[in-house]
Amino acid sequence: MTGDTESIQKLLTKVKHITDIDDKVQEERRKRGELFNVFNVIGLRSEEVRLHSAFLAELLNPKGSHGLQDAFLKEFIDVAGISDLNFETSNSTVSTEYYIGKKEETTGGRIDILIQSEDKAIIIENKIYAPDQENQLLRYKHFGDSKYKDKYKLLYLTLDCHIASENSTKITPEKSDKDSYYQCISYSDYIIPWLERCVRIAYAQPLVRESIRQYQSLIKQLTYKDMDHNNQDKMISFLAQKDNIENAARIASLFNDIRKEAIQRYVFPQLESVAKKLDLDFSLDKNKTKADFDSKGQQIDFSMYFFTKNSSNVCIHYIFNNWNLINLFWGIDANSSIPRCEKLDIFDESNDQWPWGWKWVDDKFKNWNDPDTLNRVVKGEFAEEVEKDLSLLIQELKDKKIFD
Repeated sequence: MTGDTESIQKLLTKVKHITDIDDKVQEERRKRGELFNVFNVIGLRSEEVRLHSAFLAELLNPKGSHGLQDAFLKEFIDVAGISDLNFETSNSTVSTEYYIGKKEETTGGRIDILIQSEDKAIIIENKIYAPDQENQLLRYKHFGDSKYKDKYKLLYLTLDCHIASENSTKITPEKSDKDSYYQCISYSDYIIPWLERCVRIAYAQPLVRESIRQYQSLIKQLTYKDMDHNNQDKMISFLAQKDNIENAARIASLFNDIRKEAIQRYVFPQLESVAKKLDLDFSLDKNKTKADFDSKGQQIDFSMYFFTKNSSNVCIHYIFNNWNLINLFWGIDANSSIPRCEKLDIFDESNDQWPWGWKWVDDKFKNWNDPDTLNRVVKGEFAEEVEKDLSLLIQELKDKKIFD
């Protein structure tokens, strides 16, 4: 092994040494109960509306149940760098999923978090894993321009502070930063420090303080900042050495290809094995032809199908609701040649597209863009979950005599 390959191998070996040390630290933390997180336990880890927008809005609300009036909101305005708005915080109102009219091409929709005071507003579009919608930020801009003139701020909140897509903003790459009408903020660099301030403010309210700490712990997990500080500093220092920067960047640039290779090498064979055990066929294509990943820029996508082999053809479809392997759910595909019936008991919801029903996969397998989730999937935990779910589905279909 010579040249770049050898240097990359040395780099990975050193990084693994650091992560192995950190794994031991995390295991000790687990034994002490320090990794317990109520939001993970109840399966809300990546729920934008039900958890993240709701929790942030409650803290930002001067009339919130935390009882600390506008103290948290003042700190948020300072951390976000929007003090120039001269926003009056004491009498402000906070809303989630704020309806601004029927969604048309450039107007309407629902704003994740809207903070209003007198004739000013702070509009927050909150993104954990969901993709941008068509004209989404442009629609919110038009709402702000119409109602508040130039007395509002439009914030685009993401895990890593990436910019919104041209599809959402209609700001082309040729335009300069001064043409941007929104401001990027991140959970990583803005929300975590803000929550730290909130913890200090809530020192005399233990229930509020510990709830914020729990949420802050979750955000650190989602932004990969939950590593022990000493080990994190060691890794950053090592990777930042001039002899390592190029190879570190090269590995990072290959992550999508690495992810695809890992799924093809480990996950698909596991699912084929599950299919064989249950007397099913497995394919990435509804027509059972050879299929591959779909790509859109740096994002990837694919579907998974399981077919029964008897005369009653049942097509079970696992599909990601969003690009980049985010929000996986499953159900019986509408093209299945079995009698239409009421929603099956195993599923949570049903509609015209999924007449027999559909349900999200377990939260720990929902978003394959998350390295922790992907690690569980590659190790075979997802295949075990699929086998359990498909076994229950097949048994229900037989019990209801939908097929033999």
